[in-house]
Amino acid sequence: MGITSSLKKLTHLPGVLKARHLAEVAVTPHVRGELAEAQAQAVRTDHLIHDHAARVEATLYAHESSLRDLLATQPVVLNAISSTNGVARMSQRQIDQLRNELDGTNGPKQIRVDLGWATERVDGLERWVHEHTGDSDKLMMQWRSDLAPHVESLQWVLQRVEMVRREMMHELRYGHSGAPRAVDTSFESKIVNHAAVDTPDLRLNLGSGHVALDGYANVDMRALPGVDVVARLDDLPVEAGSVAEIFSSHVLEHFPREELVRTLLPYWFATLRPGGTFRAVVPDLAAMSAGFAAGTIPFDVFREVVYGGQEYEGDTHFTGFTTAAMADLLTDTGFEHVEIVAEGRESGLCLEFEITAVKPSE
Repeated sequence: MGITSSLKKLTHLPGVLKARHLAEVAVTPHVRGELAEAQAQAVRTDHLIHDHAARVEATLYAHESSLRDLLATQPVVLNAISSTNGVARMSQRQIDQLRNELDGTNGPKQIRVDLGWATERVDGLERWVHEHTGDSDKLMMQWRSDLAPHVESLQWVLQRVEMVRREMMHELRYGHSGAPRAVDTSFESKIVNHAAVDTPDLRLNLGSGHVALDGYANVDMRALPGVDVVARLDDLPVEAGSVAEIFSSHVLEHFPREELVRTLLPYWFATLRPGGTFRAVVPDLAAMSAGFAAGTIPFDVFREVVYGGQEYEGDTHFTGFTTAAMADLLTDTGFEHVEIVAEGRESGLCLEFEITAVKPSE
């Protein structure tokens, strides 16, 4: 019997047919298909990484959506890695199963020798799997490490852009601290009651409204009963450094914080004489918040105190204060001897605090 006829008989043995069927029909096509897909996915992922790396470099100063786009690619990368890991594990299980079946073949030793080509092919497939999948965990950590600096850079840049944007908006609206104040020339200031103003110890009640105080020159933009001076609060018809006291009650919250910091507080500071007193009463946001959280202050009351009644122009609150925040504003303006006279004090439906400060004596 020749070698050729012997091989033909061997190939018709049940064990050989089963091994060939597993190797050529079940395992090999499946493994090849999955590994080909894994390789294609790896190539696509590699292109994706390069594309987004280029995008990061090109859009460092772009819109916030650039950061979201970059962060959105991370799940894609992780999914690709997870898919590659799954394919590798499945392929390894099929390879191990084939090895076990080959080792358990019930036939003569010669059969196992003749099946060496199948073993070598399986070995080749196993090497290909490891070469093309590699250490996926290490690769994932490397990709994360490579992306991290770009993400941190974008976050830093976006924070800087937001800061610059806010500064630009403040500058456009309020101007820098050294710029002259913009005065509405169409509004005419006038002293209604000269007797209240012509005094060596002039005390001003700013934004008096309908609540005029004795012993003060009551100032408001509206010519209401009891108002002594009709004027804007940033353009008072008095000389700088001549006022003994400036008082206001529930007025400061009607101005944006930046206007207070850049314009009003410095202007009032300059209007006071050395040793003059600044006194203000404002809603106590800390006490109001605590009352609302405890359920003792209804939401409608809390909302009105925080945002204003909004019944007419000027009845809107632009900012709010705690005692500490107000004290910091006055100290930064140049005042000293800041004192909290009262806090959490009831005034109708509002809880308020009163604060005083002194302009340093020359």
